[in-house]
Amino acid sequence: MSGAPLAVPASPASSSKRSRSRDSSAASRASSTLAYTPAGNTPAQTPMASAPSLVIPATGPGSSAGGPDGQDPTPYPAFLRLSKADVHVKMADLEWDHRQKLQQGSQKHILQQQRQRQSEEEGESQQGQEPEQPEISPYTRCSGEEVASRNRYVNVDPYELNRVRLKVPEGCSDYINASPILLKSTRSGRVTRFIATQGPKQDLVSHFWRMIWQETRSPATIVMLTRTHEAGREKCYPYYPLASSHSQSASPESSSSSTSQSQSQSQSQSPSTEISLYNNDFGDDLALAVRLVEFTEHEEARAEVRELALIKHHFDEEKSCWTYEGGETKKVWHLLFEGWPDFSVPEGRDRKALVELVRMSRVVNGEDDENGQEDEASQGNPRVVHCSAGVGRSGTFIALDWLLRELEEGALDKVDEGYDPVVEVVQELRRQRMMMVQGEAQLGFLYEVLREEWRERWIRMNPEEADRLGLKGREEGEEPERKKVRQEEEEVGEEQPGDEDEAAERKAEEVEEEAEREERERQDEATDGAS
Repeated sequence: MSGAPLAVPASPASSSKRSRSRDSSAASRASSTLAYTPAGNTPAQTPMASAPSLVIPATGPGSSAGGPDGQDPTPYPAFLRLSKADVHVKMADLEWDHRQKLQQGSQKHILQQQRQRQSEEEGESQQGQEPEQPEISPYTRCSGEEVASRNRYVNVDPYELNRVRLKVPEGCSDYINASPILLKSTRSGRVTRFIATQGPKQDLVSHFWRMIWQETRSPATIVMLTRTHEAGREKCYPYYPLASSHSQSASPESSSSSTSQSQSQSQSQSPSTEISLYNNDFGDDLALAVRLVEFTEHEEARAEVRELALIKHHFDEEKSCWTYEGGETKKVWHLLFEGWPDFSVPEGRDRKALVELVRMSRVVNGEDDENGQEDEASQGNPRVVHCSAGVGRSGTFIALDWLLRELEEGALDKVDEGYDPVVEVVQELRRQRMMMVQGEAQLGFLYEVLREEWRERWIRMNPEEADRLGLKGREEGEEPERKKVRQEEEEVGEEQPGDEDEAAERKAEEVEEEAEREERERQDEATDGAS
């Protein structure tokens, strides 16, 4: 990952013979069947053959956030004066660019496989001969049966060149569906780090906590943006201790439970204050336990806050036995946000709460003090952010954190007319993990929240001018206006999916097939030219 400031790269040239359409409706239809399909070399029949694919339903120009009210005299920068149609076009462009990058990665992957097969057939792989190192695109996704078995969604993978690698014994798979994310502030140069990952599966809880142990320092921070169950579907296994004195195991045999009282389907088994991670898949000496130290509810951030102790198993010389008591311990803050409704975006009080959660996560991670002042010594500690797939809500949260930091540092006070930091940060996130910020609703949400926060800051910074224009800041405790996004969608005739996974069960367009077809066309053209 580069530490350079965010920059918008030129779109890669496409090998497709079809020209790019600038018609927004056509682009929207294309984005609804984006190439978010299993990576190449992922077997059709795997242990995860029944796992869903993540597909984002298309939305029309009437379903995203619009610009400021026509009567609002606030002097917003150009990128915060966009109409709904403008946001729709920007999302279509982002999706098209992302599609081309994924195709680029897929084509190089297919070419690698062809070269390998050709080399084997021609007997070039001889003893003592250095094998040719394959060229890997930055957008080549992880693939294979082991990858598929560890993914929650069969079509959401990290990039091979930008993934967290578990520290495991030689011969064991180091794969976990997690991507390191690095963003750099344009004004201060401050580097902020995250790890975006999927919600842990039941049999991979120990992998998740192994990653926390190796990739963070104390205090570590986990931001969870989904409930364990939504609309009757598991979104994330409850990998953390909840509250009670009963034992909870992270073994594959343990049953799932919900973090919400409303999700009562698994509440018959009492949650625990401690989880023992004894199902060590890797045969080394790393065994961990997670213990609940304190549980509170943060009303302003609409979050369940857990202080956890991550404890390493060690050998007690006096007792001549292995134990967790007295072992090396890492403090972990676990923040579960309760205000992100299924297949939607936070509104009203929930939207304000998410902004509070962003800032609170910085404080508990040691990046900022309670007054918002940065702590340079803690800049290298990544916040671990996950939802279900680790791309939509997670990407939106990370983008919002960077945008709010830019605003707080004054980088958005005066910007060039053509500069759009929202598009810029989404592009940068998608260079580091596929599909970050899903759909027009989440993109529009970023514009809306940033517009509200920009307005509040401008009024504080320019009280006399604001008074002259008749502008007043949001009163203490006042909620942002609640947008009726879904009602607007229904009015324009948009199809309403049952939930984000029900839509995912529909078959997506096979990008690898398109890449293979284009490669065959290229080879046919070369053959025709030679003849």
